[in-house]
Order: sequence, then C-alpha cells, then structure tokens
Amino acid sequence: MWRSEAPISISNLAIGLSAQMALLALLTMRWKVSYHAAASIGLVLVSRSLGNSSLTLALLALAVSVGWARFYQGRHTLAQLAVGACTTAPILLLT
Repeated sequence: MWRSEAPISISNLAIGLSAQMALLALLTMRWKVSYHAAASIGLVLVSRSLGNSSLTLALLALAVSVGWARFYQGRHTLAQLAVGACTTAPILLLT
C-alpha cells in the first residue's frame, strides 16, 4: 500500500481489517466466534468514518438483524456475537 501511494485512510482501513481477520482466526481456533457479526459491525464502522449518518444507521439496523438471525437460528450465542463485534476494535482505532 505504501509503494502504491494509497491514501492513508485506505492504508489504515487495510491494516485494521487485516488485524481483525487475524484476531478472528486466532479466536476461532479455540472458540466459535461470529464472523457475520464482525463483518456487519465492521461495515457500520467504515460508514461512520465516511461521515454518512443515514448509511451508518441503515447498516446498524442490518447488523442488529444479522445478529438476531444468527442467534435465533441457534448458530451463535450472545457471547459469540458480542466477541465477533468486539473484533472490530482495530478498525475503530484506525479509521
């Protein structure tokens, strides 16, 4: 990214997403973590960094719906959804 002279915001997003994926991979080796929650909350954070509040609210509603569906279908517990959502911390810190 540095060699291609990408904007710093894109570089930071790439670093944040890479850190999130590494964290998810490590956690999933020991415990089932919701990648769906991680991805949907990640989209919310990226839209927030763009400053588009209506898009952020729509994506937040979608993220809550995705989490509810995963819980309702018995695919994840609330703890697994929460941990998946918390893996977005690198994105939050870098964007």
